[in-house]
Amino acid sequence: MASANYITALREPTRKPIYKIEWMDKNEVVIDEIITDLIDGEMTASLENGVRRTCNLTLENSDGRYIPDPDGLIYVSKKFKLYSGLTLSDGTEEFVPQGIFNLGNPVVSSNFAEKIVQIEAYDNFSLLNGTLGGTLAEDYVYDSGSLLTEVVTSICSDAGIIKSPIIYPNSEVLPINLVEDISGTLGDMLLVLANMFAWVVFFDVDGRLRFEPPVDESLAGSTWDFLTTEVTYIGSDHNYDNLKIYNNVIVLGESFYGNSVRGQAQDTGLFSDTAIAKIGLKTLVIDDSNISRDEDAQAKAEHELKLAIQRYEYGDIRSIPIDVISEGDIITIEDESNGFNRDRYLVKQLNLPISFNGTQNIRAWKVRDVSFL
Repeated sequence: MASANYITALREPTRKPIYKIEWMDKNEVVIDEIITDLIDGEMTASLENGVRRTCNLTLENSDGRYIPDPDGLIYVSKKFKLYSGLTLSDGTEEFVPQGIFNLGNPVVSSNFAEKIVQIEAYDNFSLLNGTLGGTLAEDYVYDSGSLLTEVVTSICSDAGIIKSPIIYPNSEVLPINLVEDISGTLGDMLLVLANMFAWVVFFDVDGRLRFEPPVDESLAGSTWDFLTTEVTYIGSDHNYDNLKIYNNVIVLGESFYGNSVRGQAQDTGLFSDTAIAKIGLKTLVIDDSNISRDEDAQAKAEHELKLAIQRYEYGDIRSIPIDVISEGDIITIEDESNGFNRDRYLVKQLNLPISFNGTQNIRAWKVRDVSFL
């Protein structure tokens, strides 16, 4: 968590950004560290299951140290941890972690006055989803009744993930057999599990897999409050997507015994702008054979209804980089010119420039209270 002095520095009209890369081996042991050499780049984070964080960086390479080599800093098995930060008024440096990344395709360029390396990189889910690993060489089967923590831990271990995953609650068991055929991926299995329980699965900024129920954003405090009077706020667009409004979600599953499995959630809130009584019935039907229990179908229906109501109204915010904001955080916006009245918004995606200037782009959905049928 950033210090109070760091938050104050972010709000100042002038700032001194700095960046740090910790180069790592495949086991995430730090083998080198740089604060220079970084020329330009961008980190993107999205609130979704699977790969959440990616980045593209350009490094100065006049001494050739970033030419890919098994014994060098850049190679197919190497990783790095990226930090953004500031030099504070007292001269101290403070950094904010932005994620652990695996190297994609580096490009080494040599021009008359420019020697650079450009790299693309992905978080650790890329080791599971077939991007950089995780493709199955045989069929996988985990039997119904298996403890969820053991299944997820086993999948991570097979992908070579060193850190133990964070799984909570840890008493859940598989309601059906989990099957994935050869040429599928370990990541596919985790995504099926997450969909089955209506949970989230992703790697956090410290490179640890998290498999857990989604956070109730109605209970979370605001990470940042954007105001038109503040130097960090550049502008915004207020969007309304009438094509994605649903207030009646039905989830159909399939049980072992052929019985119908069903969950349904409706927006019936008296004060809801998208309630059935106000805009009529707008139905979304989800058919998922991996859901075998009514309680899981109901949880899925309520989760999808909540998402459907949130995505109808969203903001695209342009700001001076605020690197303490992460996907899943709550922000508020006040801009009377386009109808933002300090309502709470959930950050769905952000693009953070990894450079000494540039604009941050944030997409955030409006947080709405949902009254379920």
